[in-house]
Amino acid sequence: MYTIAVQLIGFVGMAFCIGCFQIKSSRWMILCQMAGNLLFVVQFLMLGAYSGCATLAFGAASSLFIGLEGHAWAEWRGWRWVFALLTVAACLLTWSKPYDFFVLVGQVSFILTTWTKNGRVIRLGKLTLVGPPWIVYNLLVRSYGGVISETFGIISTLISIWRFGLKALDQSP
Repeated sequence: MYTIAVQLIGFVGMAFCIGCFQIKSSRWMILCQMAGNLLFVVQFLMLGAYSGCATLAFGAASSLFIGLEGHAWAEWRGWRWVFALLTVAACLLTWSKPYDFFVLVGQVSFILTTWTKNGRVIRLGKLTLVGPPWIVYNLLVRSYGGVISETFGIISTLISIWRFGLKALDQSP
């Protein structure tokens, strides 16, 4: 029963993470993605995948700051580097397997591309630097919702590029 509950949490997180790329507004896309990522934090904790849990927690916190537009302190451009460094530190402190490197690359790339607040950069990052390493990590820690989420996230990203065009996504509303 525990295994089913753990995987169910991942599948709910997956729904948020997949659906977010069909939202044209970068701000709402990031907030929807944050909700899904928080569910994956819980799932990784339950799976004992502590590097994924810790790094993803900093990614979700980073997204929260991005979503707080209009608050000067939250919009400070240095936050991206603070969260990237915290992510590196968290991964190193929780490092247990060689494949934790994949989560480090994927999550730092997520933070740096998301802070651009540019839909085009976020989506291209997802296709190249964020999605592929997370797929490998999720396979290795047995987060089936995570594997499906990243796979469909990449597919959803491709669909959103087709629907909106890269030029239209090159804005950050």
